[in-house]
Amino acid sequence: LLHIANSIEAMGPVWCYWAFPMEQYCGKLQPSIRSHHFPYRSLDRFVLESTQLTQLQILYKLHDELALWPTRRGNIPGSFQSESCR
Repeated sequence: LLHIANSIEAMGPVWCYWAFPMEQYCGKLQPSIRSHHFPYRSLDRFVLESTQLTQLQILYKLHDELALWPTRRGNIPGSFQSESCR
């Protein structure tokens, strides 16, 4: 982790060159491949369905109702929260 500061100084803002968002998206795509014979069909279906779900959440304000994972309420175990941030 110590090299990150030097990298930022040398190359500028990390949003310009870090691949983490794309790697995270690929991590979501890989489990959606169910067919080894037709992997692109599986990917197409996953992207289409997840995009449709996102659009429904945005248009009708259904974020809680259509959430695939429960929303976290309160503190995360092991996390630290400063008293000044409350």
